[in-house]
Amino acid sequence: MIALAYTPDSNGWNASAQFFDGTAYFDTNNISATTGADPTYSFTTGDTAYLWAYNSKTIVPSSEWALVTYGASAANTGDPWVIPNIATSGSYNWNLGDASTAIIGGANGVQGPGDYSANPGVFSLQTAVVPEPGSAFLLLAAAAAHLTRRMRRLSRMSLL
Repeated sequence: MIALAYTPDSNGWNASAQFFDGTAYFDTNNISATTGADPTYSFTTGDTAYLWAYNSKTIVPSSEWALVTYGASAANTGDPWVIPNIATSGSYNWNLGDASTAIIGGANGVQGPGDYSANPGVFSLQTAVVPEPGSAFLLLAAAAAHLTRRMRRLSRMSLL
């Protein structure tokens, strides 16, 4: 079994020391034995690992998320952010200080994609406001309607 650091409080955040910490457990079949994990999902050795931080899993106007991962760096102080070969690995450490790629939110002073409710300047991890899916759907529907109308107009012009 392999342990991947986790536990100070139920959210993994140690407020007094200002750091994230946690442990994830995998059996020899790369299935996570961590509480709340899908007991039927087997992780693939070499797949990229991500850190997902959130204040709510529900997408509501107050939701903020961060999804970050490791990007190759000479300054890496831990292990690459990939699922290890459980059969040959002991413990494995993923350090937030090595995170350099943000899918949403920011890591180590660099803001990635997203809208931010604050700009702290210096940070280890920053969440971004999660766009409401209804707004994205309306924008997509408006773009589709515009393209459909434009295509009809172009096809009428070509008939003339």
